[in-house]
Amino acid sequence: MGKIKGLRWYMIALVTMGTILGYLTRNTIAAAAPTLMQELHISTQQYSYIIAAYSACYTIMQPVAGYALDVLGTKVGYAFFAVAWAIFCGATALAGSWGGLAIARGAVGAAEAAMIPAGLKASSEWFPAKERSIAVGYFNVGSSIGGMIAPPLVVWAIVMHSWQMAFIISGVLSFAWAMCWLIFYKHPRDQKRLSEEEREYIIGGQATWKSCLVKSWFRLKKSSKSVVANVAKASVNSSRAMFWSRWL
Repeated sequence: MGKIKGLRWYMIALVTMGTILGYLTRNTIAAAAPTLMQELHISTQQYSYIIAAYSACYTIMQPVAGYALDVLGTKVGYAFFAVAWAIFCGATALAGSWGGLAIARGAVGAAEAAMIPAGLKASSEWFPAKERSIAVGYFNVGSSIGGMIAPPLVVWAIVMHSWQMAFIISGVLSFAWAMCWLIFYKHPRDQKRLSEEEREYIIGGQATWKSCLVKSWFRLKKSSKSVVANVAKASVNSSRAMFWSRWL
């Protein structure tokens, strides 16, 4: 079986595609909101409940999803959650009221909570420490691309068919990606198409990274005051991004 040069970059491209589709399903509700609110007679207050349901489930499930990924492994765990959000996204088309939409979107949020932890876990498995930042940067690009794709796709689906079709298309695309993930993703130790040279480069670089993890959060905080500032900035930035993507 032939070896593929630079296979780690193909793996991060696969992760990036999952992020794109995850953010596509996430932003479909915002792009379809005007039509949804008109056809289902949903008020602005009721729409806020739909968004709150997604955000609450997403927040609560983040540590749970991270634990599940550790138990199931990156390959099976991410596929499980991706299939779940694909099904729940498609099922959103069955909703006939704001309550039904809130339940469906809450379920989507719970499943999508695994997206970022899984992307980080895959990056840590496939990249040495010195390349991990750029790998994370690449798969995070998917969040912006998914947000850009959602409006034109949703508008096209509504014009050609209905708002329900927008959610069905998003769900089908995510399901197809989950099947590709199951087929193609393997840990570097088990990937037969990975050259021995690249395998040694990846795994050898991870040993250095793991040795750095013994430093506790308290010591890290003391050694670098900028850590606290960066955490605070990221928290504020995430809240701002969620607001813009849901309401504007």
